[in-house]
Amino acid sequence: MRVARYSALDWWTRPDFGSEDGRAAADKTQYKPLHRGDPDRPGHFEMVVTRYPVPKSVPRHRHAHDQLRYTLAGSSPWSPENSTPTGSLLYIPSGTAYGPYERPTDIELLSIEFEGANRAPFLDIDTLHEAHQRLAARGRFEGNVYHWVDEAGEPQKLNARRARELEALGFVPQPPHPRFATPIEIDPDRFGGTLIAGRTAIRHLVAFEESGTAISMLSLEVEATHGYTARGTELMFVTAGSGEMSGTRLSERDAVHLESENVAIESETGLEMLVLRLPRPVDTTQETIEEEGNARQPAA
Repeated sequence: MRVARYSALDWWTRPDFGSEDGRAAADKTQYKPLHRGDPDRPGHFEMVVTRYPVPKSVPRHRHAHDQLRYTLAGSSPWSPENSTPTGSLLYIPSGTAYGPYERPTDIELLSIEFEGANRAPFLDIDTLHEAHQRLAARGRFEGNVYHWVDEAGEPQKLNARRARELEALGFVPQPPHPRFATPIEIDPDRFGGTLIAGRTAIRHLVAFEESGTAISMLSLEVEATHGYTARGTELMFVTAGSGEMSGTRLSERDAVHLESENVAIESETGLEMLVLRLPRPVDTTQETIEEEGNARQPAA
């Protein structure tokens, strides 16, 4: 069990890819890193809280990995007509396109990005930034395009994100054909709870049997106790209340990383936690991606 205490973490700034404009750090995307996996092993993930000091236009796009967003403050847009309010979730499966949208400055998000059912490897922000720096030493970025001169002296160009992925992996993981036409917006308050032990209830929000991904909300009443068993890799985020987990204190916005283990949860003022069970890890070598993933990819 690993616990990230939100109040003890500093705000960091994310690298602003494709925009070397010299903006002050206070004007760039800010984040608190909660938990991350191992980039050299299957099942990699990154769990952060982000906030946005300046507005930004986001084009329509899609990813080769999965993403779960929980709106902590404000209302988070994901298309011209859709926005996820505070307390609601947005699940963006790999291959599903979203946007364009105008992101305002008054939102805070819990964001968890991880390997999807298509088996494409997930690249965290640090890995992408290191690839960006190596590429910048050999060429130049102009907006969303990377320019360089090849060994034959011929000018070349490539989409900037694809260039970073190619540099980091040696190949470009392609988003699969979308399993879902649009992102899935989830309002936990509209789900009924199931009493599982004493004064502990669970709301099962969504589950995907293909890879084992599941999202739920676990709630304990005031001074309730509960023995919880994690099934594989599970991430918990305290959305309300306070308490303890196996003797470690928990407060609002604290995050827990569990790996197939048993923990004892005690509530003080009442305790509510978002729970994400990550997909079962799979082999994410280039050969596996090509044989089992890219064979199903749409043509470029």
